[in-house]
Amino acid sequence: MSSSPFLYIQLDDNNCFYAQSFVELYGKTLGCRFKIDSGCSLSTIPFRRLTNLPELISRQYKKKAISDGLQYVRSYGVSDDSQIRKKDRDLLDQGNLMDCKALKFLHNDVNMNIGGYDIVSDVYVNYDRVGNPLIGMDILRNFTFICDVSALTGEYVFIGCLKNQKNKDDYYDAVRSHFGLIKTV
Repeated sequence: MSSSPFLYIQLDDNNCFYAQSFVELYGKTLGCRFKIDSGCSLSTIPFRRLTNLPELISRQYKKKAISDGLQYVRSYGVSDDSQIRKKDRDLLDQGNLMDCKALKFLHNDVNMNIGGYDIVSDVYVNYDRVGNPLIGMDILRNFTFICDVSALTGEYVFIGCLKNQKNKDDYYDAVRSHFGLIKTV
């Protein structure tokens, strides 16, 4: 698969940016739609959503993440209430990481393709949840990007590329074509 020189995503009917994406984990390339979410601080890949594995097998991967000593953090969604948070805190206090569904484990230098654009980044993986894969600000802060209405399509679009990308000419051409903006020195 060849990589696009920039990331281009059109806003969908639900006012979300989704991109067909792929991530390499455990020697496998796994894919589905990822949501670009500037309200998410730490990107999260729900392993079960990508693999469609039963909970029992996904737990074996979680056990491996724990035994490998991967760094983890707790994370919650908007529907997680104070009871769930207390239960998870109690589980962690008891050393019961396996039953705490809020844990996500940091995987370093993961190859990803987001909407046709290749990146390598650290990303958190949750082995219990099946929600949307989220690309949050921990990854987006490494991008230069613009969101606005395209003069070419009339649609609201996201166009971006990694800040450290050596050749940004195609990105700047797209920004100029879609938004009439030019890079100043």
